[in-house]
Amino acid sequence: MDRQVQPKFQVRILGGFELSAADGNAPVAPRRILRALIALLALAPPAGWPREELAHMLWGDRDAEQARASLRQALTEVRRIMGEACILTDRETAVLDPMSVSIDAVEFMQLVKAGQVEMAAALYRGELLESISLANGAFADWLLVERTLMHDMAASVFERLLASQSGEAAISTAQRLLQIDPFREDAHRVLMRLFAEQGNRSLALRQYQTCRDVLQRELGVKPDDETERLYLDIQSGRKVVSAPVGLIGDELSDGEIPKHDSQKPSRAEIAAAGALALMLLIATGWWSLREASPEQTPLVAVLPFDDLAGDKNSNRLARGLTEDIITDLGRASEFKVLARNTTAAFEGKENDPVEAGAALHATFVVDGSIQRQGGRLRVTAQLFDAANGKSLWSQRWDRPDSDLFTIQSEISKHIANRLAGGSGLIQEAGRIAAHRKLPESLTAYELYLLGTEKLEQITREDVDESIRLLNRA
Repeated sequence: MDRQVQPKFQVRILGGFELSAADGNAPVAPRRILRALIALLALAPPAGWPREELAHMLWGDRDAEQARASLRQALTEVRRIMGEACILTDRETAVLDPMSVSIDAVEFMQLVKAGQVEMAAALYRGELLESISLANGAFADWLLVERTLMHDMAASVFERLLASQSGEAAISTAQRLLQIDPFREDAHRVLMRLFAEQGNRSLALRQYQTCRDVLQRELGVKPDDETERLYLDIQSGRKVVSAPVGLIGDELSDGEIPKHDSQKPSRAEIAAAGALALMLLIATGWWSLREASPEQTPLVAVLPFDDLAGDKNSNRLARGLTEDIITDLGRASEFKVLARNTTAAFEGKENDPVEAGAALHATFVVDGSIQRQGGRLRVTAQLFDAANGKSLWSQRWDRPDSDLFTIQSEISKHIANRLAGGSGLIQEAGRIAAHRKLPESLTAYELYLLGTEKLEQITREDVDESIRLLNRA
């Protein structure tokens, strides 16, 4: 019979980071970047982390070669601390060896999957990597998604545990649930009822005050009607009975939305849909959603700005302004921008936006002019729908010539916001197109657009449909 292999190290990342050896000897505490690397390796995808991705997530502010060198050095340091056998690497990937290292977050997820909620609750010490933060945006995005998923899983664990408890055990679990999510009015109400059942009316009323204060301070809202009614019942001495919290006792399949009598969605449901939309953007990246529907990626053509002064210096100024706007807009991921040499043929001509758009296969056309005189600049810019020539935005600047770069930035900002802001033209056009398609032919990006549109309606049916669409995306 094979003997069970005992892990050599334990990595704890629920709550603060902790690395301990099975023999009781505490290893050297790794520096912050190594703690982040160990955490990434602990929660690696099944096939391990691609080295390029690890390097980018931890050293994205460096060039590719420096980032790879930093990763090699960091992996060497981790091996020195934990031993060669604890990390499995090849030329492409890296991951912690599950036979040599036990990881509390992995064990927690396994217990949840197995339905062992009591053991899972005992293992959950707090927010994932609550003591770690790095300036690198890629690591921060990954950590936000993982923290949110672990947070929601923990909340579900304590909900389900609370369903089977009463008395002091239920009070303790409800309090832990509120530590995870202090905005859960249903959990506040459970505590109010439990305290009232024990005859401790002052604690029940104090729990209401805690609920009221946190909602007002953090969300700027008041407790809902059910909480207010319960408060009045306790205040007047009327008898109250325990009631379940949230989804406790309901068996829900993935993505299924619980049904309630009220037609008004709860704050928790609206927040859940919003968090799901945010996690979808972070986890997959806005651009990867766009790539799911390449035919929908809008193309912007910035035509050469006209030089109204007609001299060599002004002409150079007009070309520079055009190139800088193209560069600024090119940083956006929601649309593509044609290169300067592609639109150069339109320089010095009377351009019709429809004709230019058709020739360049562009969705939107930017056109403008610049005139320099007596130390001052007059700049105009317009954004057109290339399909029909309709002007979507226009503005004029009369400024000192020293404000040229400010004007350039403002043009780029206005155009980007008009195209890709929260209710921008690109999203609106995508939603219209998505509504015309059959449901089974929708892409991830179109599902995202329809899901966020439903979320904006803020009715129960729309929030339910929003979460369904976002889960499908």
